[in-house]
Amino acid sequence: MVVNIGQVKMKKEWPLFLYHDKLDGVRRVNNDAEETEAVREGWRPGYRHQAYPKMMYHVIHEPKTVNNEDEELVLRESGWEDTPVAFTETKILQAKIAETELTLKELKKKKSAVAEGSA
Repeated sequence: MVVNIGQVKMKKEWPLFLYHDKLDGVRRVNNDAEETEAVREGWRPGYRHQAYPKMMYHVIHEPKTVNNEDEELVLRESGWEDTPVAFTETKILQAKIAETELTLKELKKKKSAVAEGSA
């Protein structure tokens, strides 16, 4: 298909990828008929921002993908952020200290358990 844009004729290339304001995902169309049908259903060319899925970051843990608001809220309660830039040196040090303290507590419990078992 040839599309007129001003004085310039441009050939439309297939497939096209369309986005919807209210539906998740991307719709692929391969010809004019599919495009016409998709446009009637509210699909449009051009990216539309969607809140999910998105990445979340923790000062110690690897990034995770969240798929909805509930998953995001659970992670936020545990110190997860939208961007790794949110972690200041102080936050990083505090998290590493807390992780070390937990590890030390676990080692002390194991040592006590071993000592009680050998007594």
